[in-house]
Amino acid sequence: GDLIDVIDLLKRCGFQGIKWQELGLRLGLLKTTLDAIEVKYRGDVYHCLTECLSHWLRRVDNVDSRGGANLDSLSVALQSMNETAVAEKLKHHVLVINIFNNRHTVLSQSLCDSVGIARLLYGERMLTQEAVSRVVSASPSISNQRKYFPTPEVSVVPETIKDHDVVPQDTSPSDGAVASNLLSQPLSPQDLTNVQDKDMKHIIATTQLALEDDEQDTGVPYTLENYSYKYFRVPKSKTLSGPIQGTLRKNLAETEIWAHVTEPIKKALLKKFKQSEDLHQKACASFLDILPYIIIMMIIVVVIIEVLRDEVYCQLLKQLTFNKLRASEERGWELLWLATGLFPCSQVLHKEVIQFLRSRIKQWPIAAEIQQRLYKSAQSGARRYPPHLVEVDAIQNKTAQIFHKVFFPDDSCEVFEIDSSTRSWDLCATIVERLGLKFKEGFSLFVKIGDKVISVPGADFFFDFVRHLTEWLKRAKSKDANSNLSYKIFFMKKLFVNITIGKDRKSDVVFHYHQELPKYLRGYHKCTRDDAALLGSYIYRVKFGDTRSHFGEIPQMLRELIPHDMLREFHPEDWKRAIAANFSRHDAKSSEEAKISFLKYVNRWETFGSTFFEVRQTTEPHLPEILLIGLNKNGVMLIDPANKDILATHPFTMITNWSCGSNYFHMTIGNPIKGSKLLCETSLGYKMDDLLNSYISLILGDIKEKNPETVGGADSRC
Repeated sequence: GDLIDVIDLLKRCGFQGIKWQELGLRLGLLKTTLDAIEVKYRGDVYHCLTECLSHWLRRVDNVDSRGGANLDSLSVALQSMNETAVAEKLKHHVLVINIFNNRHTVLSQSLCDSVGIARLLYGERMLTQEAVSRVVSASPSISNQRKYFPTPEVSVVPETIKDHDVVPQDTSPSDGAVASNLLSQPLSPQDLTNVQDKDMKHIIATTQLALEDDEQDTGVPYTLENYSYKYFRVPKSKTLSGPIQGTLRKNLAETEIWAHVTEPIKKALLKKFKQSEDLHQKACASFLDILPYIIIMMIIVVVIIEVLRDEVYCQLLKQLTFNKLRASEERGWELLWLATGLFPCSQVLHKEVIQFLRSRIKQWPIAAEIQQRLYKSAQSGARRYPPHLVEVDAIQNKTAQIFHKVFFPDDSCEVFEIDSSTRSWDLCATIVERLGLKFKEGFSLFVKIGDKVISVPGADFFFDFVRHLTEWLKRAKSKDANSNLSYKIFFMKKLFVNITIGKDRKSDVVFHYHQELPKYLRGYHKCTRDDAALLGSYIYRVKFGDTRSHFGEIPQMLRELIPHDMLREFHPEDWKRAIAANFSRHDAKSSEEAKISFLKYVNRWETFGSTFFEVRQTTEPHLPEILLIGLNKNGVMLIDPANKDILATHPFTMITNWSCGSNYFHMTIGNPIKGSKLLCETSLGYKMDDLLNSYISLILGDIKEKNPETVGGADSRC
């Protein structure tokens, strides 16, 4: 593991392996050790470098005298070789890794003391005694809140999912369908933002101009005074008119509605709330809860009700105007940072917020970051859920950078930076670019929790999805005290479309092979003994390369080489001889080439790229009771699990509607009234629904692109 990571890191930093001998000497290896490596591999640079680093990691010779086997000593060695650029890149990677490892526990597990915050704010006269009592009464549940939130395991590479789409029927809890239906619904255009398009375009343009403007902070704090004359409930001013500055104005401003106060407000700031008592009460309540923001639930209402958004922005800016309490002002900036990551304000208020921020950048550098977040929020639209605890922890720890580890099917992983406006498809695009994949179609993020794997809808904000997921898990936790709530993020191929094996080798060797292999070994494809012997030889080469030294172990590892339902068709020794004979005839010599050869062979089968479901059907007497259903780009296949014969293939155009629940999946084929209905018992109906929706949406998208006037589609009732 460490060796592979170091080699990969050096490669990404641009180190030329041809200098492996000099690197070895700088790391503390003796020349005799390096000469032995050279003799052993005779000019094979990759293997020489690998062996050299292996010796270094084992700390042989004088490695300990050069700082030991760690990334810092490796960076020093590279620097001494005049590999400055490589060393600097390595230092950057080390910094990122250290930040992630040092912060991940804080980012995912810390929860501030809400009762302590409430009492502190009461002492500052920022909360009433009644508000403190509400916090204290809720504290028993709040103190245990963190344990209900799944935390990403980032320090240990887990046992990766290689067959996420072939989960056995009995491994998913019966309520999995309900969870997925809640979590996998795509956002409608109306949900993306409640602000008018024309306003958004103006806001984006205004913010962009502000970001590009080189005008410096004048040092005179901008306030909402002028804005308050027109929009606040008390339009009259008690201050002197005109650009009066200094102590006099500051003292007078302390009594103004647009400036900081130490008492809770009794009325909403914006006068438009006069017409709605309900919204007026919500606005006042949001002020009571605005600083102990970890426990704030009112923000849910703010996200949903657009008119409350401006009220929150106004209250925040008010509390940041002439605030003499440094700790209180600092928390106000933290909450403004969070708010700008959740929703934009209106066009009229937007200009005020920009000027407010730009006038305070010198004193509060976070204002520049908030300005960027406001721009992103206007571009991406409003979130649907409150900030995730990871976001709260990030700003409380004075960092705007949040990193998350993403795992891949080949047991590798990468760390990616995400922010409040990151949607699933944004992170997918970043991953595709980082890995150098040629095609992005069909890839998706997945969240693995326990034995369930749930696809993240592309339009969902990353933190919204995880927040929604944690809320559901919190409810599920109360029913099952032994539930494992840790989660991991995976990036995998979801829809096997537009694939030409060998055209995108990175996708083939990292994704396609490792996702197709488990389905082959489960015995879902129809193949002969000759097929199995040939494919088994490819799998052997993937595992061991061009060496024959492990042939003797083949009988003991047949379950890793041969489909499980075919193991008894040959004696283990016969399988061994057949696999060895095919191995000798390979054109492919490397592990990577063997993966490509495997994929090219199975790609000829109709069932290639399918996701399989074992179900019990109860409606069609001419079909087996236990049925294997395969979904791929060609449609829905009904397969006899006994002999793997394809009994029928129904194109997606023939699937008129379907429904699912926690233990069933129903599908109508053909005419909605006279067509045939297939009723199935399965706990994976939610997954079948997700795949059908995804494939059909992809097909409709292609049709619409070719013919924009074409509409219509199948109907899901899940």
